[in-house]
Amino acid sequence: MHLATNYGRHNRSLDSVLSANLVLPLKLLTHGMAANVQHFINIDSFYNKAGNSNDELFNYSQSKKALIPWLKQYSNQIKVSNLILEHMYGPGDAEDKFIPTLIKSSLCDFSDGLKLSRGQQERDFIFVNDVVSAIQAVVEEAMSMGKLEKIGYQDIGVGHGKGTNLIQLAEIIIRIIGTSPSPPFSNAPYKKHEIMSSIADNSKLVQLGWTPKTNLVEGLAQTIEFYRQK
Repeated sequence: MHLATNYGRHNRSLDSVLSANLVLPLKLLTHGMAANVQHFINIDSFYNKAGNSNDELFNYSQSKKALIPWLKQYSNQIKVSNLILEHMYGPGDAEDKFIPTLIKSSLCDFSDGLKLSRGQQERDFIFVNDVVSAIQAVVEEAMSMGKLEKIGYQDIGVGHGKGTNLIQLAEIIIRIIGTSPSPPFSNAPYKKHEIMSSIADNSKLVQLGWTPKTNLVEGLAQTIEFYRQK
């Protein structure tokens, strides 16, 4: 199973990004095949869906995309499940990501000068515990050799299967926190190649009996409490 990732933030070198996102999973895959491992699970991102691109995380996106042809090539010898995570969030996440940034700004009544776009981007926000349970569902199915084919490649979407735009997200956060100022959305143009909508096709997980347990309000409340305690 490959869960490591390197986003290339904070001036991380291209070599380190390629090492984590491409070289490491290929090593795991080939060593696993040599040891007669039957199933390889890779954690992917909604950034890398067909038609999506991200200039700010170009090295990350391209290194993750580059892995897929190898996974498909070797899937005639080993079962490969590529789990496409939607926008995961939860306590303890990197503080420079969007939801932690928005929460921290909300906690100080947006006095930090945060500036946001128009906020119509739609995301399928999925709590970290539900991501863990989705991975567990695939692992358990692989161990039982039930509905999954013994070889071949499959994409598995990990999300609620419904979207929430960023304005709605911010409104939930300020309602939980009790912030009085409105979130600082603006009419500024979107960034080039902005992903305007991404929603999971979680049908394969549902077939395995998986359902997310934490709704957005509950998950954000837990995440906000984490940052209140810091």
